[in-house]
Amino acid sequence: MFNKFVIFLLIFVELLIQVNAATYDISNLQGKTDLTPYIEYNIGDHDPLEAPPIEGWSQFTYSQIKLGFDNRVQWFRFELANPSAQVESYYIELDAPLLDHITFYILSQGRVRSVQSLGDNQVFPLRPVLHESFIIPISLHASETLEIYIATQTSGSTQLPITLWQKEYFQEQQNYQRLLTGSYIGLIVAAIIACLITFSVSREKSSLLNAGFIVSFLMIILTLNGFAFHYFWPNQPVLQQHAFYIFTCLSILFSALLARETLKHFYQDHQLMSWFKYIALFAVLLLPATLYLSYQAGLYLIILISIIICICHLYAGVMAWNHGLHEHQEFNYGLAVLLICLLLICVNNFSPFSLPISNLNLLQLSLIIHILFLAIAVTRSSAIEYDVFGNDEEATDQALLHSEQMMELQFAFRELEEKNQQLEKLNTIDALSGIYNRRHFDKRLQAELRRGRRELTPLSLILFDIDHFKKVNDTYGHIVGDEVIRCISMCASEQLSRTADEVFRYGGEEFAVLLPNTNLPGALTLAEKIRVAIENLTITLNEQTLSCKISLGLATHDSTKAIEPNSFIEMADSALYKAKQSGRNQVQTYQEVI
Repeated sequence: MFNKFVIFLLIFVELLIQVNAATYDISNLQGKTDLTPYIEYNIGDHDPLEAPPIEGWSQFTYSQIKLGFDNRVQWFRFELANPSAQVESYYIELDAPLLDHITFYILSQGRVRSVQSLGDNQVFPLRPVLHESFIIPISLHASETLEIYIATQTSGSTQLPITLWQKEYFQEQQNYQRLLTGSYIGLIVAAIIACLITFSVSREKSSLLNAGFIVSFLMIILTLNGFAFHYFWPNQPVLQQHAFYIFTCLSILFSALLARETLKHFYQDHQLMSWFKYIALFAVLLLPATLYLSYQAGLYLIILISIIICICHLYAGVMAWNHGLHEHQEFNYGLAVLLICLLLICVNNFSPFSLPISNLNLLQLSLIIHILFLAIAVTRSSAIEYDVFGNDEEATDQALLHSEQMMELQFAFRELEEKNQQLEKLNTIDALSGIYNRRHFDKRLQAELRRGRRELTPLSLILFDIDHFKKVNDTYGHIVGDEVIRCISMCASEQLSRTADEVFRYGGEEFAVLLPNTNLPGALTLAEKIRVAIENLTITLNEQTLSCKISLGLATHDSTKAIEPNSFIEMADSALYKAKQSGRNQVQTYQEVI
């Protein structure tokens, strides 16, 4: 394998001299940009580690990369130019979480700088940046032009947005996106809890089946957006490959059983009952069959059976409506919206037309509309019970039961609010280092200064950064530099013994440690402990071993007088500057009396 790779590199370097990919000037970047207009495209052999094609490269003329089902290797190339006189670092995002294989080549002056292999057939922790889509960090030296080659191969449909991000802007957008995702998941979980509470009170199977359908549908969405692979089964790529089919079959099964449960009181002997019975049986048999079907055949079959069951539900709903049964139609309304979304997904996947909304967004929209119809059904059911029992002797018992149900729902929504707060806390985690980010630091510092002032307790702040970190990036590369930041973040966090003490990534290679109710001697002891631990830390990556040292600045506020957060930070930063000027790898304190 190694000899094959060496031969590939030699051939690759020779071939690159003959090609001229489209070039994007990064000085024009404002936050992010879609690289599709700068991409050249080609089709290679069936091995993404082979040399790229020599001939046949053409400018990609479409507004988005949509290549349909093709298990051949799809090649893309472009150039990034840095005309400035300083090193610039960016992220390249491939927003296609279900791609099987991705090989990412970075070349500078005809030489291969790095080769990275990605894809959802690999365990999640191996990704250079732990994110649902594929993120590749790159750095461009002064006046440098990088040649980027991307080889993709997948059994599914290739729809591949390629975006160049400024790191800070990417982090801001991801924080906002995670907040929206957390709110969306929280709303769905609230609906699931409501169904389970209804089942526990009324023992109606339809409520339990509804909860199962919503859970299965939610897992389909979390699989498609990569969230499930990130948080639920990061070390199970085989499960990731088949999770979409598993949960789709389960959602079909639950919807068929729910239809039978709803219709059994009115159409026990009707042919519809047999239809839904056979659909449920087919979903059970399809579940193991998808392990052996090709992705394309499985997708056709799954979408077809989903459309069929939606049509069956709508037919049952129309027939019930014509017989005067106007209640319990909300589930059918939700499936009518799902049917429209499935047809639009067919247009997206199996036609040359491109809709302005993605398949994932269509499914998310259909699920949220289904939840709204479910809420309407619950509200209507409660109103009917009130009208029926409002004037007889059972009214009190029914009112009490209804009150208890509402209290349980309120308790469930209170739990949901707490979960949303936990999700918001997760939103304050720095994606690279895994510790709290600058946003959370600013909030905590303001809060702790107020608390210290109120309780007259000391507050200590340590600022430290990695000595000669630029040299690490220039010598070993940006990926090694990212690993250094992760290791030092973990090492510093391990030195804290109190839950109130926290480490933050302040920015770049600079970190902050906030120590509530800690005086100067205690903070100085902890700062020295962190310095020694990191000095003794050995970092190994790709058979390369290195160690780092840090410089630390310490400031303590006794809370007898009010102080602004920026002033407190400047004091610690002044001590950090003094540590660097005094030879680095040491702790210095702010000497002026506060």
